[in-house]
Amino acid sequence: MEVVTVDIGGTHARFAVAEVAEGRVVSISEPVTQKVAEHPSLQLAWQAFGETLGRPLPKAAAIAVASPVGGEVIKLTNNPWIIRPALIPERLGADTWTMVNDFAAIGHAVAQLGDDDFLHLCGPEMPLPDRG
Repeated sequence: MEVVTVDIGGTHARFAVAEVAEGRVVSISEPVTQKVAEHPSLQLAWQAFGETLGRPLPKAAAIAVASPVGGEVIKLTNNPWIIRPALIPERLGADTWTMVNDFAAIGHAVAQLGDDDFLHLCGPEMPLPDRG
């Protein structure tokens, strides 16, 4: 399954397409970085990303934002964009989507890494637990 991945910060929004299989990212395209100030909204930045790909965007999205994600209206920190989650399917054309805080996205990404991706610094040398 292909998923449009988006990381929205205060200055830049980064877009890429990830291939996901069995709940894990198996590949991801080179990210396209856009300046937030050059796009009045997420919808217009999304459309600009689609134009750079030159093909229809996948119908799934994973969006990380520098902001709390609860509520009907999300006002991003240090960014003028306002996101109304209920309008994501209509505005972005995404049939399935998820939105998380950018720090939560980092936590999810770390959980995808294998034991070889970590460097032991101190304490007992043992693999990280699967849970907790």
